[in-house]
Amino acid sequence: MKQHEVTERLSTIIELSNLGPFYWEKAQEKMFQLFERKDIQGSYSKRTFQRDLKIIRDTYGIDIRCNKRTDLYEKNIEESSSIKKNMLGIFNMVNAFQFSSELEGIVFFDDRKAEGTEHLSKLVKAIKGNSIIRFKHHKGWKKTDQFREVKPLALKEIKYSWYLIGLNEKDELRNFGLDRIFELEFAGRKFTRPDDLNLKSYYDNVFGILNDKNLPVETIHLSFTIEQGNYIKSMPIHPSQEIIEEDEENLLIGLKLKINHELISEILSYGNQVKVIKPESLKKRIVEISNNIVKTNKLNPLKT
Repeated sequence: MKQHEVTERLSTIIELSNLGPFYWEKAQEKMFQLFERKDIQGSYSKRTFQRDLKIIRDTYGIDIRCNKRTDLYEKNIEESSSIKKNMLGIFNMVNAFQFSSELEGIVFFDDRKAEGTEHLSKLVKAIKGNSIIRFKHHKGWKKTDQFREVKPLALKEIKYSWYLIGLNEKDELRNFGLDRIFELEFAGRKFTRPDDLNLKSYYDNVFGILNDKNLPVETIHLSFTIEQGNYIKSMPIHPSQEIIEEDEENLLIGLKLKINHELISEILSYGNQVKVIKPESLKKRIVEISNNIVKTNKLNPLKT
């Protein structure tokens, strides 16, 4: 069977599981409908179904198992990988958009593209293998011929951009934008990963990529108009977000974050749809920047 046909089968099972628990017979019925629609020859046995479930579990981290008590198949949320759930979104897009010639005029992508993604495969290999890497990194978009040696620890994706997190030559934790990495290669040496470094907790109270160790974690309250608030509920600003109060006009949320430049830029992006309730220091910074924006973009009076 062709690879795209396997992909179609996996997608069908995942979509079925998203609707809730299902019997094997329902999965088989869906497969027969798929085969007829795509003109795929062959049958679909329970053995093939079990094999597909294993591929879904191993590749996409979605654990679909049979409840022996009810004989229903359902997703095991606790055993499903949170990392691979993001990969599932990519899988769904690839599956939906695989016939690009048929998409002209009906699907429109954002023209902003994540640069440097060609490095991802090599970087994942280096991270998993504890291999030191070297590359040229253009700081501030200024080209350099100097190679950097880095002990790669993790990758982080933020708003169309990928970052490598690693230890520099002085064993200091740094991040490097993949879009500014050039001539990436293995240095031919291994390193020992620090046992006391937990990158997940390192970013627990950070918005974006920059974690200034001198900044305290603060309690932040933001009030949104109900229209913007609905978007904030469907796509939270940060995992620490909690809803404090909601009525017909406003949504009040709380965050536990360091107040860095990236967070301030995010708040400013909501314009007059957001009001900073606390801390007072954040409110003053937002007002100061807003006043500077007004001053910079002040219209010259019309000459009569």
